[in-house]
This record gives sequence, structure tokens and C-alpha cells, in this order.
Amino acid sequence: MTSHPLRNQLIRLLEADDAHMRFEEAVADFPDDAINARPPNVGYTPWHLVEHLRITQWDILEYVRNPAWVSPDWPIGYWPDPSPHRSPTLRATHSCARSGSSATTTRTTSASSRSCAR
Repeated sequence: MTSHPLRNQLIRLLEADDAHMRFEEAVADFPDDAINARPPNVGYTPWHLVEHLRITQWDILEYVRNPAWVSPDWPIGYWPDPSPHRSPTLRATHSCARSGSSATTTRTTSASSRSCAR
């Protein structure tokens, strides 16, 4: 590593888990049968929340990569369709997102387009 403290800190933040645990660790013990269950007084499921994060990250990346990028309407464009969705597990959802699959899930897409797409 270099001797500059700020540069060292930036490298640690980019390569390590200084601030947060990795997604895989966070969901390691999450019960698979709870991914599609809405907690009391909550309008979304764990799957909806993970999908919201994926859509938001996708928007940030497109904003940086494409100068002509137009972000989705806030807030509706950053959340998946609120209707029930059947995802097998949070780990499978994350695996799909990490595989390079395109971001196809929005409120306007059909249920059939919510799976991994290349």
C-alpha cells in the first residue's frame, strides 16, 4: 500500500468490508420461506426491498456510465411492482443480480420478465 493515509483508507473502503457486512453474510440465515412474506404493517416483502436496492444501484451505474441517462421517476421507478412475487430465496435473487443479468424488473414489466435475463 502507499504511504498516504487517505489513499489507504479509500483502498480499504473499495476492497474490504469496513462499513458493512457483505450481502451474502446478511442473508445467510434468512429463512427462505420468508422472502415473499410481508411483515405486519409493511407494504413490501424482503424480495421487494432487495429488488429496490438492485434497481437503485443499477440507476446509479447507468447515471455514471451514460451521460444521456434519464433516471426513473421517483419514487415509483425505484420499486418493483407491489403485487406478490415468488422468488425462491434472497440468495438466488442476489445471484441473479450479480450474474450480470439486465435490470428488467420495474412496476411496468410483467411478472414473466422478473427472472434473470441476459
